[in-house]
Amino acid sequence: MDETFEENVRSENAFIYRLGLVITEWQWVEAACYELYAAIMRGANKKLISVNWHNVQSFDARITLLERCIFFVLPVETRDNEWKDLKKAIREASEQRNAIVHSTFGVEFHDGVGTPRLSPSHMDATAIVKKRAMNPSYVYGIERLQEEGAKFKALSHQIKGFARLRFPHREEDGGG
Repeated sequence: MDETFEENVRSENAFIYRLGLVITEWQWVEAACYELYAAIMRGANKKLISVNWHNVQSFDARITLLERCIFFVLPVETRDNEWKDLKKAIREASEQRNAIVHSTFGVEFHDGVGTPRLSPSHMDATAIVKKRAMNPSYVYGIERLQEEGAKFKALSHQIKGFARLRFPHREEDGGG
């Protein structure tokens, strides 16, 4: 086989592996949000907590649910500072996650060497409306995927830290 072809295949495999890692890191963000919700709902039946959370299909709606619950259990200064900043970070990360998983895989070739990447689909007219089409902010190479995965990992730890600080009983309940 041609060396360039083999290198292109290795590059694509490394990219797909990195994409899988990013999606896995995102799962920890969602899990940390669930744990925060479970901590807020302390005392309720754990299966009912799970049913309520997982019955909400959209992650955006789950964050709204968290926000509304937090309104009733945390003081205004915590809501207006810590939670507001954390919620903003969660929503921004969710936008990145959505851009990643709804992008189209492609390989850009220069002199026979392929560079795998994700970018908005050429069939997605909403990408034009939302200014994602031809916007480098919505192109993900392997390095960018690695950066986003690291951000997701840090965010999941930040959410868990917030839950531990504001709802210390979650530890004695087995983490939610």
